[in-house]
Amino acid sequence: MLGLRYIMITPTLAKFEDLKYNYGALVTKGDDGKEPAIVEGSPADKAGIREDDIILEINAIKVMPPQSLSSLIKNYSPGQTVGLRIARVDKIIVVKVKLDEFK
Repeated sequence: MLGLRYIMITPTLAKFEDLKYNYGALVTKGDDGKEPAIVEGSPADKAGIREDDIILEINAIKVMPPQSLSSLIKNYSPGQTVGLRIARVDKIIVVKVKLDEFK
């Protein structure tokens, strides 16, 4: 697990939200707005992932239908490290994340 909440970006959502990318996983709070986007102490938290980041790729594989972020993460085991290509504001960053077990 990464320990974050997200919604998959579709071309429709990208246009509606005026996003720069029409694919990826937008890191966001829960539906009620009370659940944080990043779980405290999670791999995502430790890697510095932030709310409103857009995760574009995992190990150079695009995050886009039919491959959701969670379906791609399931291909890896706890303890493995993956590279995430992330769009943050007006720049692209790459972070390494050591995955943890789902608790």
